[in-house]
Amino acid sequence: MPSGSHRLDALAGAIGAAAEAASLEELAGTAFPLLGEALEACPGIVFAVGEDRPMPVALGGQARTIFPLYMERIASDDPLFRVSASMIAPVHVPLHHADQKAFKATRAYTDFYRAYDIAHKLYVRFAGARLASPGALSMGLTRGRRQRDFGSQDVALAGLALPAFQAAARRIFASEHCTVREAVEALADRAGRNGVLALDRSGHLLWMSPRARALIDRSSLPPSLVIAARRLAGTAISGAVRQAPLELRVCFQASTGVGIDAELSIARTVSGERIVAVGLEQTDPPHAQVAATAERFALTRAEAGVLAAMTNGLSNAGLASRFGIALPTVKTHVHRLIQKLGVTSRVQAVLLARKLN
Repeated sequence: MPSGSHRLDALAGAIGAAAEAASLEELAGTAFPLLGEALEACPGIVFAVGEDRPMPVALGGQARTIFPLYMERIASDDPLFRVSASMIAPVHVPLHHADQKAFKATRAYTDFYRAYDIAHKLYVRFAGARLASPGALSMGLTRGRRQRDFGSQDVALAGLALPAFQAAARRIFASEHCTVREAVEALADRAGRNGVLALDRSGHLLWMSPRARALIDRSSLPPSLVIAARRLAGTAISGAVRQAPLELRVCFQASTGVGIDAELSIARTVSGERIVAVGLEQTDPPHAQVAATAERFALTRAEAGVLAAMTNGLSNAGLASRFGIALPTVKTHVHRLIQKLGVTSRVQAVLLARKLN
């Protein structure tokens, strides 16, 4: 059995790989296997649920080839999948929340779980409100009949890696969303309030973009940001894992009184040196960001919040996750505010809001 230090080394590797991953496929191919090693489990499946496609799609994992068969023939009759689909906790062991005797009497157990020697399963959801909700990203790790069940220590260990996978999902989604966006939308994005800065492993400032300089004072970085950068660098570069979740998303108030949301990740210089990259986003109360537009067009508080988030580049799935509401509700808000603004698309709505504010 691997030692505790080996498990922590693997966990540090998983966190570091997640912080560097440039795509979901890379995340599934590098960070996920290391997480499986840390949990002494088979890295079974990484899967995504699209906004308009309710059927989950496999992204990676050792069970990737059999996942379509499972979803087509087994999932609808699998009580464990139904339990997981209803769970709020992002890290959980579905069998701990189900009737084990009834489960072993199902076709799912005899035709799939027993056939493939899956006795224990642990899910880690790192995007989305529920396992099967639009925009969800999840990982399933398994153990066989001759292995021990997942316990509280395993859940806690997976919880230590969770922030890195969540941050990777947000970063990758934002990057991929920009690459497919139409030119006018990209121009609207570049007119936004985001900024970027780079820190070394000690938390010292290396570089700031012009927008970042407009948001924060380069001579006085917030201590919470510096501490978070040091911890991420220590984990990803030096392999030092502490028994506490990493803070890869830090919120603070700038000296000007502006609220800032900072997202941390690992980047490489041309020479291959790893540094901490920080994306900044102004987080005024959503209705305040578009106050002029909201007042002129009589937007509700909810509609103003959605419009403000749209100006920061969030998709419908991102809006649902940000405000904790269902995707149909998001679409209703977007449709109504487009009507109120007298425009024909969300791009025009964003451009109008930025012009008026």
